[in-house]
Amino acid sequence: MKFMKIYLIGLPGSGKSTLGKLLANELRLTFYDLDDLIQNNHKMSIGEIFKEKGEDGFREIEREELQKLSLDEDSFLCATGGGAPCFHNNMELMIKTGLTIYLDVPIPVIVDRLKGDTSRPLLEGNALASRLQELKEERERIYMKARIHHQINEKEPDNTAELIHQVKRITID
Repeated sequence: MKFMKIYLIGLPGSGKSTLGKLLANELRLTFYDLDDLIQNNHKMSIGEIFKEKGEDGFREIEREELQKLSLDEDSFLCATGGGAPCFHNNMELMIKTGLTIYLDVPIPVIVDRLKGDTSRPLLEGNALASRLQELKEERERIYMKARIHHQINEKEPDNTAELIHQVKRITID
């Protein structure tokens, strides 16, 4: 396989990190979680960054880390944060530099996955299902720009093999 940059996008809880690790392993690519990169490089949790710098400050950091990864690495699979594609022309950067995959998961499945998760600043203090629906409505037009639109209708991404086949078909010379 030629050098490949793959970006997984989708709502919080859509399985970007979980599926990303599986897919990266199968494709023999280095896996990066953009939120983990941000936390490691800035020595703060995402929640702490939000509290100290606000969402705008976080989005600026997110853009910088995504650009750095995109320019410094030849081949990888990156699980982005749910909002990453929607700010600072990040989606255009990802489309220009690699293969974008939108993981489209029904809201009730995501709600089941995220019950009790307090690590997501944009989902705090709201009715989870209604907030996720708002985010989906705000972000879907951006997500739909992805080259691959992968629907997951179960609690576990059991159609991983189908996605791997699609990616290999696109990326093989």
